Amino acid sequence: MTGYAVEFHIPTEHFMSSLTKVSSTTRARHRAWIRRYARRVWRAAIEAGAYRTERFVALAMVQWPGPSIYPAMSCAETLKPVIDAGTDEKLWPDDDNSHCRATVFMEAPGLSAYGVTMWVYIIPVGRIPDMPAWFVSMMPGAKGTLASIELDSETEWLNSNQRNEGPERDEKLARLGQRLHRRGERRQTG
Repeated sequence: MTGYAVEFHIPTEHFMSSLTKVSSTTRARHRAWIRRYARRVWRAAIEAGAYRTERFVALAMVQWPGPSIYPAMSCAETLKPVIDAGTDEKLWPDDDNSHCRATVFMEAPGLSAYGVTMWVYIIPVGRIPDMPAWFVSMMPGAKGTLASIELDSETEWLNSNQRNEGPERDEKLARLGQRLHRRGERRQTG
C-alpha cells in the first residue's frame, strides 16, 4: 500500500513553533484556525484519493517563506492541529502513538511563496514491534545512532495544548534542552 502527500499553506500570522511566545488564548485561537483550515484541505484530499489507514508514519516537510531561525521540528506546534484535523475527517482513528507510529520533520529546499508551506506525507504501516529499528532499516547506508530519552509527560514534556505560559514554559524548554544536550554528549563519548 502506498502513501499520499497533502500540501498545506499556513499564513505566517497563524504559524506557531514550539518556541513561539504567545499567550495560551492566542495559541488556542491559532490552533483552532489551523484545524478548521486543515479539515477543508483533508476533505479535498479525500476527494482526490486520500484514504483511511489504521497505522501510519507522518513525514512533515516544511518550507519557510525566508531564512528561518527555526529547525524543521519546530513546526510540530502547527502540525498537531493539522493531524488532529485528519482524525476529525476519519483518515485514522486517532493520532496517539498506537496509530501515528512516528512523525519525522524535514526542511524542504527553496522558499515558500505562501507563508509556511507544509507537505504531510502519510505512509501506512502495519504492526511494527521495534519502531526505531524499522525506521533505521528504511534508510540504507545511513550513518548515525539512535538516541532516546524518557520524559514524564505530565511534568517535563510541553504538551500539545501548550497550557504553560511565561516562566513555567521557558523553564520546561530549558530543562528539556539541557537533558537532550546531556544525552547527546553521552552518545558522543560513550
